[in-house]
Amino acid sequence: MWPFSRRQHRVEAPPRYEQELLEAMTGLSEQVNKLIRWSYRTQKTETETLQKLQAQLDAMSQDRNIQLHSVSRTLEQLSDLMIAWLDDLDALTKSSNPAWPQWDSVLSQWVRQLQRGLAMAGFEEIAIDGKPFDPRLAEALGTVDDWDGSIPPHPYQVISVLRRGYVRDSQVYRKAQVMVFKGELESGN
Repeated sequence: MWPFSRRQHRVEAPPRYEQELLEAMTGLSEQVNKLIRWSYRTQKTETETLQKLQAQLDAMSQDRNIQLHSVSRTLEQLSDLMIAWLDDLDALTKSSNPAWPQWDSVLSQWVRQLQRGLAMAGFEEIAIDGKPFDPRLAEALGTVDDWDGSIPPHPYQVISVLRRGYVRDSQVYRKAQVMVFKGELESGN
């Protein structure tokens, strides 16, 4: 035989190394399986926890929306009561009794307090007195044909506000009720 010929040497691991390697592979496989099961349980637990938290958050959000709606309705009802009381006070001040002059300052103070309360609730009074009539902001309850004041108003000018109007969130909440001057238009001839 040629000395340089290839010999195939087969190196075999001694049987005890094979056994140790097999035991190590089996142990590693068991550890990987345990890790996979632990990962699955942890993920499942975390998913369930997150779902419970989401459900609680949804319930809290729904409760908050119900409370906000309730508070909004209460605020609107209180505002309506304040506006009605302000209407009553306006009627009292317009028909002031000369026998009770001390009440004029008290009534005026109450009117200012109600106006501040309405402003805090987001209501703004429509300033329409002395301005041209605008049907988007006011209702004309009547007209006046003759004027006894020093400076005659322009035709269709608001000369008195019978009931205040209010705007809230840039929208008309209640139109003002007014009296309008219905004078003849001046002709250029």
